[in-house]
Amino acid sequence: SITFTETNPKGQKKEKEFIFSKDSLEIRRFLITPKENLTKGYDYTVVVPQGTFIDITGLPNEREEVKFNVPQDEKLSFITLSFKNCELAGYIVEITDESGKKVIRTYYVDHDQDLELQYMQAGKYMIRVIQDINGNRVLDTGNLLQHLQPEKSRYYEYTDGNSVLEVPESTELTQEIDLRAMFK
Repeated sequence: SITFTETNPKGQKKEKEFIFSKDSLEIRRFLITPKENLTKGYDYTVVVPQGTFIDITGLPNEREEVKFNVPQDEKLSFITLSFKNCELAGYIVEITDESGKKVIRTYYVDHDQDLELQYMQAGKYMIRVIQDINGNRVLDTGNLLQHLQPEKSRYYEYTDGNSVLEVPESTELTQEIDLRAMFK
């Protein structure tokens, strides 16, 4: 069975209770959610043993182990992106470095909502938003032979025309993004 283990800074391990649920939007996606809050500075391990799941061809899954921790650094920042006027099937939101080449985090927005970006290090970031017209959650680059246009992609620009978000240490920021105005 699936195990969710917590390891404190002294190396003591404890099994955590969790809820295993099906995603309400994607039928092939399942969520493992701890029943209690995770503790800063602790390490966590989720293990899915081989044979826990069977795919549609009757083959069992491989053993999977995921390790992660909750940072305790007080210098990390918290950013809230508040999206409004979400009118299409959805939008792919990418947080990139200041050059736009390295994607740091990716999210999907399909209704007016707030995205909470926790544990962001001080630095310069850009917010790239892609109109996902067909709702497949992937940037479609178009097809010349089929006369299909690529999906539109924009960097969020602030009132001064700058696209770079400078995040200082230990800060809580809120940024409202009007998707209708962004893709006029």
